[in-house]
Order: sequence, then structure tokens, then C-alpha cells
Amino acid sequence: MIRRLTLPCLLLLSTLSLQAQCDALSSRRDIFFTPTFGCAPTTVNRFEITYYFNLPQDPATIQIRYEWNDPGNNVTIIKAGSGLVAGAGNTSFSANATFTYNTNNGQCSIRPTVSVVVNGVVCTTSTQLQTAPFWGTDDQANGVVSITPRNWSVCFGDPVSGATFRDNSQFNCNINVEPDNPNRLMRHVQFVYGTRHNPAATIADLSLNDGAVQPLTDATGNLVAPSTRGTPGIPVTGAYFGPVETIPFPADGPTAVSFPMNAPANVANAVGNKFEITLYNWNVCNPWNGDPLNPNYEDALVTRGTIVIVAAPSPAFDVQDLSGNSKRNFCAAEVFHLANLTPNLSTYLYRWDFFDDAAGTLLLETRTGAELNYAYTTGGTKLIRLRARNPGAKGTCETSVSIPITVLPTLKAAIAMTDSLGSPITGNFCQQPSPPLSIFPVYFQDVSTGTPSPGTQWQWQFTDASGVVTAAVPSAGFANLPDTTQRRDFQSPGTYAAYLTIRDAITGCISRDTAQVHVFVKPTVDFLSTAACEGDTTQLTDISQIHPIAGDTITQRDWDFQYNGSSFSPDPAAHNLSSVNHTYAGPGLHQAALQLVTSAGCSALVTRPVALHALPQAAFQSSAVSGCGSLPLTLQDLTTPRDSVTQEIWQVDQHDGMGFRNLQTFNAGDNGFFQPFNTTLTGTATNAVIRTLRLQTTTRFGCTSTSDTTTIVINPVVQAAFSSANYSPFNNNCSPLSIQFNADPKTTALNPLGYHWRVFDSDTLFADVTGGSPSFNYQFVNQSDQVRNFQVALGLQLTTGCSRDSVVTVRISPVPHSGIELDTLSVDCNAFAVRATVRQSGLAQYRWGVLENNILVSTSNGTADFIEHTFTRQPDGAVLSGLFTLSTQNMVQCQSDTTQAVIDIPPQEVVVASFTTDSLVVHLPNASVAITNLSAGNNQATYHWDFGDGASLNSPQPGSHAYNSPGRYPITLTVTGSSCSDQQIQSIVVRDAPPVIDYSADKLEGCAPLAVRFTNQSTHVDTTSFAWDFGPGEGTSSLAQPSHVFTQPGTFTVELSATNPTGEMRVTVRRVEVTVWPTPRAAFRIRPEVVYAPDGIVYTSNESFDADHFLWDFGDGQTDTLAQPQHRYQKEGQFTIALIATNVHGCADTVRVASAVTVKKDGRVLIPNAFSPSVDHQDGGSSNGKNDIFLPMMRGVTQFEMMIFNRWGQLLFQSNNPQQGWDGYFNGQLCEQDVYVYKISVTFESGEKSVSMGDVNLIR
Repeated sequence: MIRRLTLPCLLLLSTLSLQAQCDALSSRRDIFFTPTFGCAPTTVNRFEITYYFNLPQDPATIQIRYEWNDPGNNVTIIKAGSGLVAGAGNTSFSANATFTYNTNNGQCSIRPTVSVVVNGVVCTTSTQLQTAPFWGTDDQANGVVSITPRNWSVCFGDPVSGATFRDNSQFNCNINVEPDNPNRLMRHVQFVYGTRHNPAATIADLSLNDGAVQPLTDATGNLVAPSTRGTPGIPVTGAYFGPVETIPFPADGPTAVSFPMNAPANVANAVGNKFEITLYNWNVCNPWNGDPLNPNYEDALVTRGTIVIVAAPSPAFDVQDLSGNSKRNFCAAEVFHLANLTPNLSTYLYRWDFFDDAAGTLLLETRTGAELNYAYTTGGTKLIRLRARNPGAKGTCETSVSIPITVLPTLKAAIAMTDSLGSPITGNFCQQPSPPLSIFPVYFQDVSTGTPSPGTQWQWQFTDASGVVTAAVPSAGFANLPDTTQRRDFQSPGTYAAYLTIRDAITGCISRDTAQVHVFVKPTVDFLSTAACEGDTTQLTDISQIHPIAGDTITQRDWDFQYNGSSFSPDPAAHNLSSVNHTYAGPGLHQAALQLVTSAGCSALVTRPVALHALPQAAFQSSAVSGCGSLPLTLQDLTTPRDSVTQEIWQVDQHDGMGFRNLQTFNAGDNGFFQPFNTTLTGTATNAVIRTLRLQTTTRFGCTSTSDTTTIVINPVVQAAFSSANYSPFNNNCSPLSIQFNADPKTTALNPLGYHWRVFDSDTLFADVTGGSPSFNYQFVNQSDQVRNFQVALGLQLTTGCSRDSVVTVRISPVPHSGIELDTLSVDCNAFAVRATVRQSGLAQYRWGVLENNILVSTSNGTADFIEHTFTRQPDGAVLSGLFTLSTQNMVQCQSDTTQAVIDIPPQEVVVASFTTDSLVVHLPNASVAITNLSAGNNQATYHWDFGDGASLNSPQPGSHAYNSPGRYPITLTVTGSSCSDQQIQSIVVRDAPPVIDYSADKLEGCAPLAVRFTNQSTHVDTTSFAWDFGPGEGTSSLAQPSHVFTQPGTFTVELSATNPTGEMRVTVRRVEVTVWPTPRAAFRIRPEVVYAPDGIVYTSNESFDADHFLWDFGDGQTDTLAQPQHRYQKEGQFTIALIATNVHGCADTVRVASAVTVKKDGRVLIPNAFSPSVDHQDGGSSNGKNDIFLPMMRGVTQFEMMIFNRWGQLLFQSNNPQQGWDGYFNGQLCEQDVYVYKISVTFESGEKSVSMGDVNLIR
């Protein structure tokens, strides 16, 4: 296939993001792609591409890169000199490449890409992808050749019924995986039955049904009609060859199913026997040769399934108590454990059947699970059955096992309660909550069921309300005869119990029944009623108390609101309400009754009076009904009757839609209660408003009345207003400041009688002017260092008398200060550092200047409230004049004056510190240093020496100084003049004395491994610096007191080295030699490991080394000192053999082999590996001492079976006569010279069984 692709030039916004090297690349491409199609291997015969550029390119910078995207990730790069072809003008470049895909890449297609590379950069928009189908056999890529089921399992002893196998393959590159290029070409499959057949371990009498019954194996397991098909490449032998089935196009999935196979139940089909079915698969990539009789099996894919015999379950279990003890007798309700003892426990599913009889006919319950706990509630003989089922086998494949148990006692206790006449009663009684109390007799009857056993005993017990036993019949222990009736009288409230216990005296198992008597208490009935006023609803609330006995609760509640004292008439609407509302007609006392009934049927009733109170008559008067601005009022309460009132509430309605709200509340006893009430009502600034007042009064019974209302009218108050002509709070407003104030037009339009101007602050009134002028001028002065607030007020004189002052705040800023304070920071021989600090900090800006001899040398303009400057001291005694200047500005940009500060700088002073020492390194114990002072300074200079070891000296000449400890010590000289100082430091190293090394060892010779403990006796050492060397290959140690084990023989020189405490010196001394003698290695082998008493000989092979003497212990009480003795055992068993090996140095080693030899009774089988049968006649298998009969030599054998097979598994000979062997003949014909397989099974006199399988050579 040839494809040519030419892409038109496209102007895309995304091309703007290309790397610079690829900007000139055109969108035009010429592509030729010619792959081979179909199955692997696939070859790309031509993959040619031409890239075009809009500008000429340097061919040396162009590469064309092919990525084949195969499993090996191969890449081909074409560049100048290796196939890259440049077009005219170097504006196009061509390349061609080929590649072969040898294996399917798992994607069902090949997907190579090609890109152009410019200056080493891949142009991402140049990448071109080509695809072509690439199929494989049905086990490649996503393909899987599979058969289901893998094993058709049949339980041992069951028939094979309808065994079928299905092709479960997933075809290569099917349409679900590769929808674009699916491999949907036809497939061929074939089932072959009885492949790789073993007649000794197969399914006997197996047949299939292809429309007719076709026998596969006979009763002995041999194939009925075996045949071989196929090409010489791989011939296949089987019992039956199914047809080669075609899965036509579109072959998207498998469809083949085997013929069903059947076989009757046959115990000869042993567990593990199997019959194999093989499925062969061909597709377009490994095609069938078209020959149905001899297919090309060597090309086919193969998968296999088997019909296999599996073991039936062998269920077993034990009944145990919860401590794990095996038992068969249990008490009623006693929990026991069923321990599952089935072999291969996890393989099977289990079902437990619990029967109520010994015969297994009354099934109580069925449960599942491997193990569980259970309990019977009734006595008698019970049967437990365990069923085990193999879920993987066809059919039921289930077996069961049963165990009977006995549950005691056989009589089940039961109690009935009656009255004196024998009538059944519940045992529930209602007692009065207070004396006199009633007495309630109860008769307890024994009504137990079942048949008593000879050891059955009885006992009655009775408990009081606290659970304490107060009586028993008999008084102690149990009675051997039943006492069927017991009477008890009850009076006090509570719950009482009667227990009847029936016991089996032999096992101690008991059955118990309980009867309860409840003496309940009638409820104590009571209720509360709320205080109600005329026309209101009265609430009645139940507050009764119940005396709960055995969970007794109130179940019925009824009310009678007009109880007449004799006849209770409940109100149906109030039934079972614990709180109820009722409205009575007219004030006065009314009788109400409440009746309760409990869950035990106990009832009680109570009656109470309910009161209904009269209402008061509220009234009041106001001191005024109109006013201006804020209107003060006096209100007087006129309610009647006054003596019953306990609360008055004054309320106002402001006509804002919110209704009346409380102004003031007074309660009886409060200051102001029933006194004139003073309050103030407030209007608005612009309009007259209306307020409405009323009074609510409440009596001591909670009855409330509301008075008539009174309306109040409030006129508005006028507010004066003014402004300033030359003041803004956003200006600096630096002090002093003169400001003009004017009343605004709305204020002057009121035509006031006069204007009242005032200036003040919190402490002082500065101006107070009254007149007819609407203007006012005032000069404000602020002499503080903070912004100061002044208040300016304007008041009006109106004909209404209702006006309000207007007040304005004026902020006057202060003028900042520029005072300076000077401080000397530091002085040395050449420099004089000074700090100038402001006296007023926190300002917005400081402008600094520094002058030396009237020359400006430094300036600063910012928020720093200080400046530092270092003056250089003048030589030759000259004094320098220093000058600092400062002007400031505060936060509101008010400026200060400029301030100057002068300082005189003294001239230079000469001070130099210098000294030398006669040595920089000294050694203890004579570590002394001589010092020479070379310093320069005036006569007033002082000298201070610090020797670094805590010692010091004030003197110009220190002489020498001695050190007592090792270390590094700095000698410091400080020379101090009148105004400065100088310093020199010199370090002296003092070294320590050398170490002294010594040690000893607790032993110097012995057998390997030899443990030696070393004792370190070294002095004047660093205890962390020890280095032990125990000799070549023996290792080292850094411990102070080490122990070492020498594992190899030889003589070893031990060395110890260490450093002194300062680490300067290391010394190695005291080399000690340690001699290690070799330790023998005891080792042996024996043969044979199984012998027969008493003639069997055990041969020893002594593999010990480095040993001269030996002691053998054969485990039967016998010993030997030979190097390689032989030994005969006289009795059977397993014996442990031990060997002690010793050398001339007394070093020894012991080896012990547990159960090294097994001694059996004299029974054996010796099997030859070849024989040469007679070629003239058939001997019939009787041995005549010649080597022409294959027969093992045997002793102590009681049962014998020998079978002979050829290499195809065909049975040629079988004998159960230990005197009859195989003469090499089959069906009267002498067999070919070849290797044959024998299987010999024997049973010895000891009962032990042995099976031997092997090869025997028939030689002709």
C-alpha cells in the first residue's frame, strides 16, 4: 500500500508557541508508508517522508527521527551523511526507513511515528503517526486459549454423568479490544479425547455421545479404539478425535463444546484417576492445514481439561464440653461444642442436624458451619448428625456421621398458681398505700412434665421482695418424692418468687421453673390547679405518685371537673391527659376529681377545690396632654379596688406600627408603687408627634385589667446650624489660627431673636457672646505639643422657646520642637563617636546636618530621631570643632525652627600592644614560657596580662609563666591609655607526658574455640583510645578490658596500643603470644539407614578430621572405639548414633544423629534391574534360579502384587503369586528389547506395606 499525504498550509494560533528552531517549519508533508499486512513478523518496507520549511535550513542541523514503538523501543535517526536528502535551496528534507516487527506488540497494530529534529530540538507539530494491523496467534496480545472447566471433578464411587468441556478462549485482537482492525477471520478448533492416557490411573468404562454411544475406555482402563493422527511433526494418540470445527467470519468468540461423556459408578476408579481431553486451536496466524484426518498439531495452540476422581468426604466429629473434654451426657440448656475432626476440613461444606430423639426422626434445627456450639433445652436421648459435602465435585458428593447424646434430667420443672379453690390466678395483687393492709394467699402447684428417672429429686424455694430465700421444702437439700402443693400468704408490696428445682442426683443436672407474685401498691393520686381569673382557662396538672412494682405504670387517667362527691363522671375530652385546661363560668370555688388506673389494674381517686378570681378596674390621669421637644409627664394610678393590686405596668404606643410597649413596671413593695409616675416623652426634629398612654394593673391572684387610653401631642425642636469660612479639618491648622464662623441660611431664615456663640474645651470657657449677629471670629492658640480640640457652639433665641445648640470641634495643631542632646558613644586612639538625639520624639520628619570645622560632611532627612557620627581625631594636638543641626516637622506638617549643638573633638593618642615568647610549644612537667614586652605608650599607660589558665598580672614586665596542665592557652596583653587601648593575643600549646602500656591474659593456650580474657594494667592513657590487635584474621577491639574467642588454631601475637589523655602519643608494647590447638570435627555417615534385625549390618563412614581417637555410641547400649566400625542391631526401632572425636591435645567434638537408623523385622524385597527371558519357549513365570524370569527376592512377605507396563502405560503382566514372575511374554509373544515399568506392592509380616516402582531392562 502507498499513501501520499500533502497537508495544506494552515495558519494556527498554536504555531506561535513553537520553539524558535521550529518556527520555519511548514505544515506540508509528503508521506509514503508501505507495510506488509497480517501476522507477525510484519515489515515496514517503506516509510518515506519529506518535510518542508519556509526558509532555507542548514542540513547539518536537520535530523529525521523514526520511533518504531516496538517492545524493544527501537529508534532510527536519519541525518546528513546517513540518508538525509536535502531539496533545492535547502527548504525540504527527505528520509526513508524500514523495520521488521518480529512479535506481536500487544496492541494488535503497529504504530510507528516520525518527527523532524532541528538543532537537537524535536518539532512537536511535525510528528506523524502511521498504523497497520498486526495480528498473532490466539495466545498473543490479549488472546488466551482456555478450556472450562479445567477439572470435571467426580466424587469417588459416583458415576460420570454428562461431563462436557467448553472452549473458553479469548481470541487474539477481537473486536472488543481492537474495534478498528479486529482479527475476525475464521478459527478452527478440535477436541481430542483420551490424550496422554494412563490405563493404570484412568476412568474405566467411559464413553461419549456424538449422537451414538462411543466407548472410550474398557473395564480395565485401556482405550477401546486408540488411534494416532497428525503429521510427522507431532503425532497425537487418543481414544476419539472430534471433528475439526470451523468458527466462521466474523469469529469474535468461541462456540465449541465437547461431546458429553458418561461412566457408571465404579470403585475401581480410584481417587486421583483422570481422563484427559485436549483442545487444539488454529487461526489465520497458525492456520489449519485443512486435513481433517491428520491436522497439523505442531502449529496448533493447546489447552487441556480432565475428568478427575476426587475423594468423598470422611466426616468425623466429637461432642465436647466448653473445656474441650469429650462427653456424651449433658445437662439441659448446657452449651456444648461440636469439634469437627474431618480430614481436609477447609475443603468441604458442612450441615449439622439436631434431632429430638435417638432415631433421628424428630428434626429440631439445622445449622451450617465447620464448628459450632449448641444446647438442648429438654431432656432425653438426642441424635446429632454431621453432613460433609464436596462443593467442587459434580453431584451431591456428601456423606454423614451421627453421634447420640443424653440430656438430663428427663423431667421438666413447671409451676402453676391457683387460689384456694384451685382456679388459676395471675399472682398480681393491689395493696393499699397505707394501713389497714390486705393478705393475699397463693397456692403453688407442681405441674412438671416428662418421666422422672430413678435419681430424680425435688426442692421448693421461696424468696422475699429483696430476693432472699425465706423458706424451702425440704428445709435443706432435696426430697426424693415430690410435694405437689405449697401455700404462701403475701401482704407487703414487692415481687416474690417461688422456685421448683428438679435434679438428677447422679449427674447433678437440674431443671428449674420460677413463678412470681407481684403485690402492687395503688397509686397516691393528687393534682395541682393554676390560679385563674374570671374569663380565663384553668390548667389542672396530675402530680400523682406511683409505687412501681415490677414495672407497674399508669395506663388510664380520667378527670371530672364538677365532681358531686359520690358519682364520678369523666370528661371524655380529658381522657389520659396528664395536664388539661378547663374554663369555669363565674368566680368562686369548684370541685374537680382525678382517677388513675395502673397496668396492674390498681385504681384510686382524689378530689380538690379549684378557685376562679375576679378582675380589677384599671384607670389613671396625666399631668399634661401636649408639649414641646422632650415632654416630662406625671401619671397617677386610679385603679379600684386598690388593696388587691400587686402590680402596675405603664405602657405607651408611639404609633410606629409596633403597638403598646412597656414604659415602667412597679410591683407591690417597690419604691414608687401606686405613687405618681414621672416620665418624659420625646418627639421628632421636624414634625409634631402623637403618643398614647395606658395602664395595666394585676391583683395578687394574677388577674389583669387594662385602663382607657390618653393621647399626648409633642411639638418639634429647632436645631441651630453654622459653618466656617476659612477652616477645614483636612488642613494643617498650625497654631495660632484665626477662624470666621457664620450661621447657615436655614438658621437665619428662622428669624431668631438672637444668636449665642461660645468657645470652650473640657476645662475652660474661652468666649461667650450673645447678640444679633449671625457671624463670629476667634483666634485659636495651641501651646502644647499635642493636637488640641476646641468646641464652638451656636444657640438660638426663638419665640417658641424650642431650640437646640449646634456644636463644632476645631482641631489646632502644635508647632514641633528641635532641641538636641549629645552623647559620646565611644572613644579610641583615632576616632570619637557621638550620638545626637532629639528632645521631642515621634515626629513625622527630622532634617539633620553634621559639620566638621564648619564644613558640611553628613545630612539625614527622615523619621530617625537620632543621628550618629564618628569624628577622626586630629594628629599633632589639633582640636576638631563638631557641629550638629536639626529642624523638625510633625505629622500635620507644622515646621520647627533650626537648632545647633557644638562639640570639640580632642587630638589623637598613641597606644600599641606587642610582646614575644621564647617558645610556642612546651611539654609537661616543665612547661614554662618567658615573655618580652615590646609595647609602646605614654607614661600613663597600664599593662594587663591574661595567661589563659585563670592567672593574670598587672605589670609592664611579666618575666615568665609556668603551666600545670596540657592544653592550648591564649596569652592576652591589654595596654590602656588615657582615652583608648590596644590588645595582642598569642597561643601557647602545652603537651602531656607519654602513656605507659601493660596488660595480662587469663590463659595463653587451649583448644579452639579458645576464649581469653585480657586485664588492662596501662597507666597515663586516654581510656577511649585503646586499640587491641588479636592477630591476623582475628579482629580488633577498642574496649579497655576485652575478651576474645580464637576460633582458628595457630599461634597469635596480641598487641595493645593507646594514646596519652591529650592524644599526642601512641605506644605499642607487650606483645603476648596465644597458642590455639585445633578442635576435631566429628562427622559420619551410615548406610543403609533401614536394616532388618538381626542380620542387617550398619556400615559407618567416619568423615571426622583433626582427630586421633573415637568413641561410638549406637543407641542400643553398645559402643565401639574403631575408626569405622560395623554394627548389628538385635531389636527393631529407631536408634540415635553418637560419635566423640578426640585429638592428642585433649580437644574433642561430638556429633549426634537422631533416628539415624531404623531397624525393622526381617522383611525385605530385592528387585533386579534387568533380565534375559528365554527366546525359545514361555516359562510360565516360575523361577528356576536363572535370570530369565523377572521376580524380586523377598523375605517376610505375606501379600504380594506385581504389575508390568510398557512405556505407553499398557498393562502387560500382573501376578499375586510371590513365586510367579514375568517371563517377558505378552499374549504369547516375546516382548521387544526395551525398558519396562514395574509396580510391586507387598505387605510384610509386621503389617507394614511397601510400594516400589521402577524400570527393568528386558535384554534379548
